[in-house]
Amino acid sequence: MTDSARLRQVMVEGLVAAGELGSPRVRAAFADVPRELFVPEIAQSHGLAHVYEDRALVTQERHGVPTSSSSQPMVMALMLEALGVGEGDRVLEIGLGTGYNAALLTQLAGRDGGITSIDIDEGVVGRAQGVLRSNGFQVTTAVADGRGGYPGGAPYDRIIVTASSDAVPRAWWEQLAPGGVLVVPLRVDAMQIIAVFERVGSGFRSRSLIPGGFMPLRDPESSDGSAPAEATPTVSVRTSLPGRPSEYLSAVGPALARLSPLALRRLLGHLVLDAARTSVAAYDGMPVIWHTALTSDPKRHIAAYLDFRGIRFGLADLGSGAFSTFAAQRVGGRIELVGIDTFGPDPTGVDELLAHLQRWIDSGSPSMDRMTVEVTYGDAPSGPALRTVEHADHRLSFAWS
Repeated sequence: MTDSARLRQVMVEGLVAAGELGSPRVRAAFADVPRELFVPEIAQSHGLAHVYEDRALVTQERHGVPTSSSSQPMVMALMLEALGVGEGDRVLEIGLGTGYNAALLTQLAGRDGGITSIDIDEGVVGRAQGVLRSNGFQVTTAVADGRGGYPGGAPYDRIIVTASSDAVPRAWWEQLAPGGVLVVPLRVDAMQIIAVFERVGSGFRSRSLIPGGFMPLRDPESSDGSAPAEATPTVSVRTSLPGRPSEYLSAVGPALARLSPLALRRLLGHLVLDAARTSVAAYDGMPVIWHTALTSDPKRHIAAYLDFRGIRFGLADLGSGAFSTFAAQRVGGRIELVGIDTFGPDPTGVDELLAHLQRWIDSGSPSMDRMTVEVTYGDAPSGPALRTVEHADHRLSFAWS
């Protein structure tokens, strides 16, 4: 067994042991496709063992902001299992990136299937296309704006989006076959969640939600294609802590625009401390975080991500610029707020966060399994929602069942 094959097997066994990978077909795909083919520079500079760690690998950045990557294997596995690609399926991937995920999709769809993958970046498409072709992976690639899908290959049985979007364009619904599945990382103000949608009637309804996040879809009309298609204020820094590879720390949210430079430095500094102790990398607190996000003023939201592997969430006072943030973790059978941090003249922020925690508890401590997202194009939502986000031709409705 080669070093690469051994490391692939170790990675697969780790994902299975963590409960993140159950499908034998997806396990086989990860075991068969060498990740280093798609990130050769990282393999050469950091070694094969680094390539097979459970982390995203940034392969391109502009102005200090990541614009292309190979996603975290854990998140890829969860998304591929949820996508449920069968033999002979036609699949559209929006966000080609390195081509690694597209190669995995070819293994799942088989010889009778068809994989189409698009990306907005011509250079990214050219590099990935070369690797895929030279290694025998049959993928149709194209340079295109993901928001418009790719009508040339429609209808698709499955669509998977590997960049975050604040909308679910009607083109995706139109190009997906009835009963098809769409997996997309949704961006809602400062928050992200990966939604697994079924095409039902004239819209979509989520059948499950996956914790995780991705860099945003990019705007083809920006000067160099690096600007996100949705302009939620974002600040990113790259850190290199002793004994650890560099990581990207990102603060996101409408409230960032109201923070003073001192407050912003304080927030980023706290993220660096979180990276050192890794508490921000836990997704245990997603139920209380999402409940808080859906029941508070979105203009006040701040979220912080460590390589999109975890989250710290907070609220800012729009008048004073003060903020309070927290991470959350599961302790025994309950979720507790940890690492509460405040900055500025308003000392009531912690009390407000604790009040949101209490409201979540009073509502029955609903898990993420009870959260649903519905996309409607013209029709009214099927039931009451905690939060509705309006777009030009559709609305997103978030609810707890």
